[in-house]
Amino acid sequence: MIRGLGGNTAGPPPIWRSGIAPYEVEVVRLVLQGPARDSPCAKSFDVHLLDVVSLQPRTVLQLLALAAASLWIAALFAPIRHVALDPRDAEQAMFGSQPFAAFRLAVVGWLGPLILAPGWFANIPFAICLVRMFLGKPPGNRMAWVAAILAATALLPNALFDWRSVRVMGFVFWGPALLLWLSAHAIVWLAMFEGQKTEPTIG
Repeated sequence: MIRGLGGNTAGPPPIWRSGIAPYEVEVVRLVLQGPARDSPCAKSFDVHLLDVVSLQPRTVLQLLALAAASLWIAALFAPIRHVALDPRDAEQAMFGSQPFAAFRLAVVGWLGPLILAPGWFANIPFAICLVRMFLGKPPGNRMAWVAAILAATALLPNALFDWRSVRVMGFVFWGPALLLWLSAHAIVWLAMFEGQKTEPTIG
């Protein structure tokens, strides 16, 4: 800590030598002191390097979990559309051709494999990873990868079978809800790499 212009300048070793975990933020406060007793007209400035606020990896993971959970919840109330690849099939889309709140899709999403859309099941490993992150633990590599791969399938076309014309109709999901949902999964996936940085190495 720097006490003043003439004070003791000795302090803790530099951050890169002190072994402190990453994500350090130096907090600097400029304190304007009152006039000195021996010189009423004089003012002195004392610059303190206050406590080095160390954002531990545990805290970083918890903040990332909070961000991912917030995006996931926001996605439930954002609009999404079931867009027909062939405009003639627009009226056959789920919940009609107009945008609808994504929580309606979340309720029936577990039936996704019936239309070749397994993306809903990404929420299961996603939830497991999220719990680990809120506890300050990195998401498991396997769970994070499974969640990311399943979530990515939401970008692929899905299919509905038209019994009247005996043909398969192609659709895709699109809208702000999908982007928010994918962003939440992306944060968890990136947190997996962040967790790898903090794991102790041997040798």
